[in-house]
Amino acid sequence: LSTLLLVPHVTPGGDERLWAALGESLGRHAPETDTEAKILLELVKPLVVQKNTYVWEGCHGLILARHQAYLKDHNFAGAAVWLLRGLEIDKAMYWTNDGERGRWETLLACGSFARLLCRYCLKISLGLLSGLRNLPEDGVDKEVFVQSHFMASETVKAVRQDELSDSVANVREFKTLCDFVDIANSRKQKNSDHKIAAKVVSCLEETPDSDDKNAVVLSQCHPTFWKDLFLIAVEILQRDQVRFGGGKKANFQSCFDARGIRVLMTTYLKLQLRNDIHNAVIGENIDKNAVNLALSTGLATAFVTENAKRKSHKTTSSFVDHERKDTPLHLSDTLSPSEQDRLISRALGDLY
Repeated sequence: LSTLLLVPHVTPGGDERLWAALGESLGRHAPETDTEAKILLELVKPLVVQKNTYVWEGCHGLILARHQAYLKDHNFAGAAVWLLRGLEIDKAMYWTNDGERGRWETLLACGSFARLLCRYCLKISLGLLSGLRNLPEDGVDKEVFVQSHFMASETVKAVRQDELSDSVANVREFKTLCDFVDIANSRKQKNSDHKIAAKVVSCLEETPDSDDKNAVVLSQCHPTFWKDLFLIAVEILQRDQVRFGGGKKANFQSCFDARGIRVLMTTYLKLQLRNDIHNAVIGENIDKNAVNLALSTGLATAFVTENAKRKSHKTTSSFVDHERKDTPLHLSDTLSPSEQDRLISRALGDLY
């Protein structure tokens, strides 16, 4: 009622005490339903567009009340959606009328709800990843993993169905959560190592941010996740080694190509560096010699697989060869067999 009474009198250049009163009224109110909250937000949103900071801050309190209500009910998808409503209000505050400041990195730098959403995704990802390496078969651990998987899946589904989904699609923390959900789904299936390997590389590879005009190069996932993802990759490499059978198996397709192995080696070196700086532990009861062997053997296997592909391409028509000129080359395309052998030997020497 107070909002309905005050809104007509809150105008640009008007009495600042009315602005403050409306902001306080909104910030202290805890709506009982989503409908009530949305009506109030729609009512005052034009004032936020006019850059009224009092009303904007009041909307923050209103939105956080709904967010906390969903968290209390363990409805994590609903909690994520209300963080998106906060992004919507920040967007109305920070964007100019012509949309010049509508880029995501502007919200990431200025909007508090952008950071809250990132931390929310990180928290859910951390809970999910803790059970990804060794899927528990029964007991309390399995129940916790099932709950974490459900929470993450529902959150991803809710965000993707929201009208602001395009705005957050390229945010690293949300992309990481989506990849973790895909990894969790794949680990329940047989013969899923290729899918998991692709997601692991996607998370660990250092790439420029597609939405960042400064092209900052970072890995998609937070350093907290590097160790577990790396160890998942090592397990896949070891299974690859068994399947490869010393090169006797025809038409073998390695899960990691040479680029993927390079990403894993880079991650391994970064983990060792963090271990020296932070006195952390790369992994308890981890046989480092086995890890080194898995990486070097994985590189050799990747070369064998890519060399076989290259030979098959050479037997195709000249038209196909012409088409390949515009496609990115694999590492094996630029190295001769002797150079590949030297690279593998050097990798073995460096890692040991």
